[in-house]
Amino acid sequence: MRTVKRATESVMQIWGEQELKDVDYRLCQYVLRTECEDGTLLHHNVSGELVLLTAEETECLDSLP
Repeated sequence: MRTVKRATESVMQIWGEQELKDVDYRLCQYVLRTECEDGTLLHHNVSGELVLLTAEETECLDSLP
């Protein structure tokens, strides 16, 4: 995963950093997904963060509930 644009600092001050845990994950309702030539772009509408996933990471994403 490559971060294209970091989350807005003011939003992150409120939310804080997410800790990865050994739990089941799901795609957040505030995330828009767009397929592109280099992989899959995910844009979080609230934080403004934009990340690019590889094909392998996209497969993991597709397996989420």
